[in-house]
Amino acid sequence: IRDKDPGMAVIKIEKALEVFEKMNAKGNEALVTKYVRSPSKTAVRTSLESLDEDAGVVKASVYFYLGQAYEMQRDFKMALHNFKRCIQGDSSNFGATIHLANLLSNLGEGVRAVKYFKHALKLDENSVNANFGIGKTYVQTKELIKYRSEAVR
Repeated sequence: IRDKDPGMAVIKIEKALEVFEKMNAKGNEALVTKYVRSPSKTAVRTSLESLDEDAGVVKASVYFYLGQAYEMQRDFKMALHNFKRCIQGDSSNFGATIHLANLLSNLGEGVRAVKYFKHALKLDENSVNANFGIGKTYVQTKELIKYRSEAVR
């Protein structure tokens, strides 16, 4: 659906939210994954008001998908904001953690990126993405320091 039909995305999210009331948190997360995979950021934001505060993991997942929607639209400030909100609601959300770390690294925020790569490695020490990302970020940070030193001379 993405941004081609945000109205349909809202309808699907609202339908999923009706069912949320009757399901446990695990079922809720599965529905969020199914119905919120790729709607527009507006549709996801609209759905946030409908979520029950007790469904913290579900709400965190919605922030993750909202972060992805912003990232696809190259609104990196809002993507960062929503990935952080997801992690605040569910610190075990590996997807949001790795997205946030990679985005920070790509934006030249190496020190902050390493913090989130380390958190991702606590969640999954064998993650290829987290191990590669932290290594790449260390190399980039070292190169940046080298170039800054040369520029000052």
